[in-house]
Amino acid sequence: MTVVLVDETLAIDSNTMRTRALDGAARAFVCLAEAMALRGCTVVALTRTPLAVTTRGVRWEPLAEDWAEGGPRTGAAPLVEQARLVIAFRNPQLLGVVREAGTRVLYALGPGGYLNAPPCREALDRYRPRVVLPGEVARYACPLEDVTVIAPGVDLAFHPRSSSEDAPPPVAITTTHPSQGLAPLLDLWRTQVHRELPEARLHIYSALLHGALHGASVDAEIATLAEKVLELGDAGVSVKEPRPATRMAEAFRDARVHLYPGHPRDLVCWSLAETQACGVPGVALTRGAAGERLTNGETGMLVPDFDALCNVGVAILKEDSFWRSLHEGTRVSRKYPRWDQVAELFEALA
Repeated sequence: MTVVLVDETLAIDSNTMRTRALDGAARAFVCLAEAMALRGCTVVALTRTPLAVTTRGVRWEPLAEDWAEGGPRTGAAPLVEQARLVIAFRNPQLLGVVREAGTRVLYALGPGGYLNAPPCREALDRYRPRVVLPGEVARYACPLEDVTVIAPGVDLAFHPRSSSEDAPPPVAITTTHPSQGLAPLLDLWRTQVHRELPEARLHIYSALLHGALHGASVDAEIATLAEKVLELGDAGVSVKEPRPATRMAEAFRDARVHLYPGHPRDLVCWSLAETQACGVPGVALTRGAAGERLTNGETGMLVPDFDALCNVGVAILKEDSFWRSLHEGTRVSRKYPRWDQVAELFEALA
Protein backbone atom coordinates (compact mmCIF):
# COMPACT_ATOMS: atom_id res chain seq x y z
CA MET A 1 0.00 0.00 0.00
CA THR A 2 1.32 3.44 -0.93
CA VAL A 3 0.62 6.01 1.78
CA VAL A 4 1.24 9.75 1.52
CA LEU A 5 1.31 11.98 4.59
CA VAL A 6 1.36 15.73 4.02
CA ASP A 7 1.73 18.81 6.22
CA GLU A 8 2.33 22.40 5.14
CA THR A 9 3.76 23.74 8.42
CA LEU A 10 6.53 21.33 9.41
CA ALA A 11 10.15 21.49 8.22
CA ILE A 12 10.95 18.01 9.49
CA ASP A 13 12.06 14.51 8.58
CA SER A 14 12.86 11.39 10.61
CA ASN A 15 16.23 12.78 11.70
CA THR A 16 14.73 16.01 13.03
CA MET A 17 12.85 14.28 15.83
CA ARG A 18 16.04 12.66 17.07
CA THR A 19 18.18 15.78 17.10
CA ARG A 20 15.91 18.47 18.53
CA ALA A 21 12.74 18.91 20.54
CA LEU A 22 9.50 18.92 18.55
CA ASP A 23 5.95 19.66 19.58
CA GLY A 24 3.41 16.88 19.85
CA ALA A 25 1.88 17.31 16.39
CA ALA A 26 5.28 17.22 14.70
CA ARG A 27 6.29 14.06 16.57
CA ALA A 28 2.94 12.52 15.66
CA PHE A 29 3.60 13.12 11.97
CA VAL A 30 7.02 11.47 12.12
CA CYS A 31 5.92 8.57 14.30
CA LEU A 32 2.88 7.74 12.18
CA ALA A 33 4.94 7.83 8.98
CA GLU A 34 7.61 5.56 10.44
CA ALA A 35 5.07 3.17 11.96
CA MET A 36 3.31 2.73 8.63
CA ALA A 37 6.65 2.07 6.93
CA LEU A 38 7.49 -0.58 9.53
CA ARG A 39 4.17 -2.24 8.77
CA GLY A 40 5.23 -2.66 5.15
CA CYS A 41 3.64 0.38 3.51
CA THR A 42 5.43 2.47 0.91
CA VAL A 43 5.40 5.82 2.69
CA VAL A 44 6.04 9.27 1.26
CA ALA A 45 5.98 12.28 3.59
CA LEU A 46 5.55 15.74 2.08
CA THR A 47 6.63 18.54 4.43
CA ARG A 48 8.59 21.79 4.42
CA THR A 49 11.82 19.80 4.62
CA PRO A 50 14.38 21.51 2.36
CA LEU A 51 15.90 18.31 0.98
CA ALA A 52 14.63 14.94 -0.22
CA VAL A 53 15.87 12.11 1.97
CA THR A 54 14.90 8.53 2.77
CA THR A 55 15.27 7.51 6.41
CA ARG A 56 13.74 4.72 8.48
CA GLY A 57 11.76 3.53 5.48
CA VAL A 58 10.08 6.90 4.80
CA ARG A 59 10.76 8.97 1.71
CA TRP A 60 10.71 12.63 2.80
CA GLU A 61 10.02 15.09 -0.01
CA PRO A 62 9.73 18.90 -0.02
CA LEU A 63 6.17 20.09 -0.46
CA ALA A 64 6.06 22.46 -3.45
CA GLU A 65 5.76 26.11 -2.49
CA ASP A 66 2.86 26.52 -4.92
CA TRP A 67 1.00 23.41 -3.79
CA ALA A 68 -2.28 25.33 -3.37
CA GLU A 69 -2.27 26.75 -6.90
CA GLY A 70 -3.70 25.06 -9.93
CA GLY A 71 -5.63 22.19 -8.44
CA PRO A 72 -4.83 18.75 -7.09
CA ARG A 73 -1.83 17.93 -9.31
CA THR A 74 0.31 20.75 -7.93
CA GLY A 75 3.01 19.72 -5.49
CA ALA A 76 2.84 15.98 -6.13
CA ALA A 77 6.16 14.29 -6.80
CA PRO A 78 6.09 11.73 -9.64
CA LEU A 79 6.22 8.88 -7.15
CA VAL A 80 2.97 10.03 -5.56
CA GLU A 81 0.75 10.87 -8.50
CA GLN A 82 -1.44 8.18 -6.97
CA ALA A 83 -1.73 6.52 -3.58
CA ARG A 84 -3.98 4.10 -1.78
CA LEU A 85 -4.16 6.38 1.26
CA VAL A 86 -3.50 10.12 1.66
CA ILE A 87 -3.38 11.58 5.18
CA ALA A 88 -3.44 15.37 5.40
CA PHE A 89 -2.53 16.88 8.75
CA ARG A 90 -4.91 19.65 9.86
CA ASN A 91 -5.49 21.45 6.54
CA PRO A 92 -8.14 19.86 4.27
CA GLN A 93 -6.82 21.83 1.29
CA LEU A 94 -3.80 19.51 1.34
CA LEU A 95 -6.03 16.57 0.42
CA GLY A 96 -5.63 17.39 -3.28
CA VAL A 97 -1.84 17.29 -3.39
CA VAL A 98 -2.02 13.72 -4.72
CA ARG A 99 -4.14 13.52 -7.86
CA GLU A 100 -5.46 9.97 -7.54
CA ALA A 101 -6.16 8.59 -4.08
CA GLY A 102 -8.14 5.57 -2.98
CA THR A 103 -8.97 7.13 0.39
CA ARG A 104 -8.29 10.63 1.65
CA VAL A 105 -8.07 11.26 5.40
CA LEU A 106 -7.98 14.55 7.26
CA TYR A 107 -6.22 14.21 10.62
CA ALA A 108 -7.60 17.22 12.54
CA LEU A 109 -5.58 17.47 15.74
CA GLY A 110 -6.71 20.86 17.05
CA PRO A 111 -10.01 22.57 17.80
CA GLY A 112 -12.21 22.03 14.76
CA GLY A 113 -13.82 25.45 14.43
CA TYR A 114 -11.47 26.36 11.58
CA LEU A 115 -13.11 23.68 9.43
CA ASN A 116 -16.09 26.01 9.02
CA ALA A 117 -13.96 28.53 7.12
CA PRO A 118 -14.98 28.71 3.43
CA PRO A 119 -11.66 27.37 2.00
CA CYS A 120 -11.80 24.38 4.34
CA ARG A 121 -15.49 23.73 3.65
CA GLU A 122 -14.81 23.86 -0.08
CA ALA A 123 -11.99 21.32 0.25
CA LEU A 124 -14.10 19.03 2.44
CA ASP A 125 -16.96 19.15 -0.06
CA ARG A 126 -14.61 18.51 -2.96
CA TYR A 127 -12.60 15.58 -1.59
CA ARG A 128 -15.08 14.01 0.86
CA PRO A 129 -12.36 12.72 3.20
CA ARG A 130 -12.59 10.52 6.23
CA VAL A 131 -12.11 12.92 9.15
CA VAL A 132 -10.10 11.57 12.07
CA LEU A 133 -10.09 13.30 15.47
CA PRO A 134 -7.85 12.56 18.49
CA GLY A 135 -10.59 11.97 21.06
CA GLU A 136 -14.15 12.40 22.25
CA VAL A 137 -13.51 15.93 23.53
CA ALA A 138 -12.34 16.86 20.05
CA ARG A 139 -15.45 15.23 18.58
CA TYR A 140 -17.63 17.40 20.80
CA ALA A 141 -15.79 20.53 19.65
CA CYS A 142 -15.87 19.64 15.95
CA PRO A 143 -18.55 21.12 13.65
CA LEU A 144 -18.58 17.95 11.52
CA GLU A 145 -20.78 14.97 12.35
CA ASP A 146 -19.29 12.08 10.38
CA VAL A 147 -15.94 11.63 12.10
CA THR A 148 -13.74 8.81 13.38
CA VAL A 149 -11.85 8.95 16.68
CA ILE A 150 -8.33 7.52 16.76
CA ALA A 151 -6.31 8.41 19.85
CA PRO A 152 -2.76 9.49 19.00
CA GLY A 153 0.07 7.18 19.91
CA VAL A 154 3.01 7.83 22.18
CA ASP A 155 6.60 7.48 20.99
CA LEU A 156 8.22 4.25 22.18
CA ALA A 157 10.89 6.33 23.93
CA PHE A 158 8.26 7.16 26.56
CA HIS A 159 6.69 3.73 26.94
CA PRO A 160 6.94 1.79 30.19
CA ARG A 161 10.12 0.17 31.35
CA SER A 162 10.44 -1.84 34.54
CA SER A 163 8.51 -0.47 37.49
CA SER A 164 10.53 1.82 39.73
CA GLU A 165 11.54 0.22 43.03
CA ASP A 166 12.16 3.51 44.81
CA ALA A 167 10.13 6.68 44.71
CA PRO A 168 11.92 9.51 42.89
CA PRO A 169 13.03 12.60 44.81
CA PRO A 170 10.40 15.33 45.31
CA VAL A 171 10.67 16.80 41.82
CA ALA A 172 7.56 18.11 40.08
CA ILE A 173 7.53 18.97 36.40
CA THR A 174 5.23 21.15 34.37
CA THR A 175 5.09 21.39 30.60
CA THR A 176 2.24 23.84 30.21
CA HIS A 177 2.51 26.76 27.81
CA PRO A 178 3.58 29.71 29.99
CA SER A 179 0.44 31.68 29.14
CA GLN A 180 -1.87 28.80 30.06
CA GLY A 181 -1.77 28.65 33.82
CA LEU A 182 1.87 28.98 34.78
CA ALA A 183 1.46 32.25 36.70
CA PRO A 184 -1.02 30.94 39.32
CA LEU A 185 0.98 27.72 39.60
CA LEU A 186 4.12 29.72 40.44
CA ASP A 187 2.26 31.81 43.01
CA LEU A 188 0.95 28.72 44.77
CA TRP A 189 4.29 26.97 44.56
CA ARG A 190 5.80 29.59 46.87
CA THR A 191 2.85 30.01 49.23
CA GLN A 192 1.80 26.35 49.50
CA VAL A 193 4.24 23.82 48.11
CA HIS A 194 7.57 25.35 49.12
CA ARG A 195 6.25 26.31 52.54
CA GLU A 196 5.14 22.74 53.27
CA LEU A 197 7.96 20.93 51.46
CA PRO A 198 11.05 23.16 51.19
CA GLU A 199 13.11 20.45 49.50
CA ALA A 200 10.66 20.10 46.59
CA ARG A 201 11.75 21.22 43.14
CA LEU A 202 9.69 22.43 40.18
CA HIS A 203 11.20 21.93 36.72
CA ILE A 204 9.47 23.95 34.00
CA TYR A 205 10.04 22.58 30.50
CA SER A 206 9.48 25.52 28.17
CA ALA A 207 11.35 26.61 25.05
CA LEU A 208 9.79 30.07 25.34
CA LEU A 209 10.93 30.67 28.91
CA HIS A 210 14.32 29.11 28.28
CA GLY A 211 14.79 31.49 25.37
CA ALA A 212 13.65 34.47 27.44
CA LEU A 213 16.18 33.64 30.15
CA HIS A 214 18.93 33.43 27.52
CA GLY A 215 18.32 36.70 25.75
CA ALA A 216 15.63 35.87 23.21
CA SER A 217 13.07 38.54 22.37
CA VAL A 218 9.69 37.67 23.91
CA ASP A 219 6.46 39.51 24.61
CA ALA A 220 5.75 41.28 27.88
CA GLU A 221 3.78 38.40 29.42
CA ILE A 222 6.58 35.90 28.89
CA ALA A 223 9.20 38.39 30.09
CA THR A 224 7.23 38.90 33.31
CA LEU A 225 6.97 35.16 33.88
CA ALA A 226 10.70 34.76 33.27
CA GLU A 227 11.39 37.36 35.96
CA LYS A 228 9.06 35.54 38.35
CA VAL A 229 10.88 32.26 37.73
CA LEU A 230 14.20 33.92 38.59
CA GLU A 231 12.68 35.27 41.81
CA LEU A 232 11.56 31.75 42.73
CA GLY A 233 14.96 30.17 42.27
CA ASP A 234 15.38 29.99 46.04
CA ALA A 235 12.06 28.11 46.19
CA GLY A 236 13.36 25.34 43.95
CA VAL A 237 11.92 26.60 40.64
CA SER A 238 13.97 26.33 37.45
CA VAL A 239 13.44 26.31 33.69
CA LYS A 240 14.68 23.43 31.54
CA GLU A 241 15.08 23.40 27.79
CA PRO A 242 12.90 20.76 26.07
CA ARG A 243 14.92 17.88 24.61
CA PRO A 244 14.56 15.26 21.88
CA ALA A 245 12.25 12.39 22.81
CA THR A 246 14.78 9.93 24.26
CA ARG A 247 16.40 12.51 26.53
CA MET A 248 13.03 14.00 27.43
CA ALA A 249 11.83 10.58 28.55
CA GLU A 250 14.87 10.22 30.79
CA ALA A 251 14.08 13.56 32.43
CA PHE A 252 10.43 12.63 32.89
CA ARG A 253 11.32 9.35 34.62
CA ASP A 254 13.36 11.28 37.19
CA ALA A 255 10.27 13.25 38.23
CA ARG A 256 7.71 12.30 40.85
CA VAL A 257 4.63 14.17 39.61
CA HIS A 258 3.47 16.10 36.54
CA LEU A 259 1.47 19.24 37.37
CA TYR A 260 -0.67 19.96 34.32
CA PRO A 261 -2.91 23.06 34.33
CA GLY A 262 -3.92 22.44 30.72
CA HIS A 263 -6.30 24.55 28.67
CA PRO A 264 -9.90 24.13 27.44
CA ARG A 265 -8.64 24.05 23.84
CA ASP A 266 -5.96 21.45 24.59
CA LEU A 267 -7.60 18.51 22.82
CA VAL A 268 -4.65 16.09 22.85
CA CYS A 269 -2.50 16.81 25.94
CA TRP A 270 0.64 15.44 24.30
CA SER A 271 3.10 15.77 27.17
CA LEU A 272 0.60 14.46 29.72
CA ALA A 273 0.30 11.26 27.71
CA GLU A 274 4.10 11.02 27.52
CA THR A 275 4.66 11.41 31.24
CA GLN A 276 1.90 8.93 31.97
CA ALA A 277 3.61 6.45 29.66
CA CYS A 278 6.86 7.07 31.55
CA GLY A 279 5.13 6.11 34.81
CA VAL A 280 4.82 9.63 36.23
CA PRO A 281 1.56 10.32 38.11
CA GLY A 282 -0.24 13.41 36.86
CA VAL A 283 -2.36 16.05 38.52
CA ALA A 284 -4.43 17.96 35.98
CA LEU A 285 -7.20 20.50 35.95
CA THR A 286 -10.40 19.20 34.37
CA ARG A 287 -9.77 21.04 31.13
CA GLY A 288 -9.54 19.93 27.53
CA ALA A 289 -8.68 16.28 27.03
CA ALA A 290 -6.85 15.69 30.32
CA GLY A 291 -9.40 13.05 31.31
CA GLU A 292 -8.67 11.14 28.12
CA ARG A 293 -4.98 10.92 28.98
CA LEU A 294 -5.01 10.00 32.67
CA THR A 295 -7.43 7.87 34.68
CA ASN A 296 -8.70 9.77 37.70
CA GLY A 297 -7.73 8.05 40.94
CA GLU A 298 -5.68 5.37 39.18
CA THR A 299 -2.86 7.04 37.22
CA GLY A 300 -3.29 10.56 38.55
CA MET A 301 -5.89 12.99 39.78
CA LEU A 302 -8.24 15.37 38.00
CA VAL A 303 -8.86 18.44 40.14
CA PRO A 304 -11.16 21.49 39.91
CA ASP A 305 -8.76 24.36 40.63
CA PHE A 306 -5.17 25.44 41.23
CA ASP A 307 -5.40 25.07 45.01
CA ALA A 308 -6.33 21.43 44.59
CA LEU A 309 -3.64 20.99 41.93
CA CYS A 310 -0.98 22.05 44.40
CA ASN A 311 -2.48 20.26 47.42
CA VAL A 312 -2.64 16.93 45.61
CA GLY A 313 0.78 17.58 44.12
CA VAL A 314 2.23 18.03 47.60
CA ALA A 315 0.64 14.77 48.75
CA ILE A 316 2.25 12.86 45.88
CA LEU A 317 5.60 14.55 46.53
CA LYS A 318 5.48 13.61 50.23
CA GLU A 319 3.73 10.25 50.45
CA ASP A 320 5.53 7.28 48.94
CA SER A 321 2.47 5.03 49.15
CA PHE A 322 0.31 7.55 47.28
CA TRP A 323 2.95 7.98 44.59
CA ARG A 324 3.41 4.23 44.23
CA SER A 325 -0.29 3.45 43.83
CA LEU A 326 -0.58 5.96 40.98
CA HIS A 327 2.75 4.92 39.46
CA GLU A 328 1.61 1.29 39.37
CA GLY A 329 -1.65 2.42 37.78
CA THR A 330 0.24 3.90 34.85
CA ARG A 331 1.78 0.49 34.19
CA VAL A 332 -1.55 -0.99 33.15
CA SER A 333 -3.20 2.05 31.57
CA ARG A 334 -4.33 1.76 27.95
CA LYS A 335 -4.59 5.49 27.31
CA TYR A 336 -1.31 5.82 25.42
CA PRO A 337 -1.26 3.34 22.50
CA ARG A 338 1.84 2.57 20.47
CA TRP A 339 2.11 4.19 17.06
CA ASP A 340 2.10 0.81 15.29
CA GLN A 341 -1.36 0.23 16.78
CA VAL A 342 -2.47 3.65 15.55
CA ALA A 343 -1.01 2.98 12.10
CA GLU A 344 -3.07 -0.20 11.83
CA LEU A 345 -6.24 1.79 12.51
CA PHE A 346 -5.36 4.30 9.80
CA GLU A 347 -4.64 1.51 7.32
CA ALA A 348 -8.09 0.09 8.03
CA LEU A 349 -9.62 3.31 6.68
CA ALA A 350 -8.26 2.63 3.18
